[in-house]
Amino acid sequence: MLAKARALSDPIQELRVVPVPLETPSWAAELIHPRISACLQRYLAQLATFRRPKTVKMARWTLMSFFLWLQEAYPEVSSVADLSRQHIEDWKLYESNRIHAGHPLCKATIGTRLSLLRSFFYYLAAWGWQGAPDRPLIFRHDLPTSDQCCPPS
Repeated sequence: MLAKARALSDPIQELRVVPVPLETPSWAAELIHPRISACLQRYLAQLATFRRPKTVKMARWTLMSFFLWLQEAYPEVSSVADLSRQHIEDWKLYESNRIHAGHPLCKATIGTRLSLLRSFFYYLAAWGWQGAPDRPLIFRHDLPTSDQCCPPS
């Protein structure tokens, strides 16, 4: 009886495995340099081991958006190691001038995207992956402050 009670309360048995599609859509795979695409797939697979599926999905979308923009704006970039601060600054300007549903992107959205990209670069370097940028590309001060002030307490 005690063994049965333990089995029912075992947190491992309560975990649900939610598959996260990690593959790049075929149309996007053709537009991103193969070395960058391979790095993205490896990163997303690792990210899925310790982040929630929704976080992985948002990271995948953000990274795909960044690298698709990069491929169009800077087709000569063929690996993550080729990135410079100039690429990040140009993408920040691109994002801050984008119009979605008739409105510019809010600062919180831009901040989330920059944060996800910053995490990507951080983990590549922390894990010692070949081809990681050799210096920080996104800094804390790059993340915009919120558009809205908190109400007084």
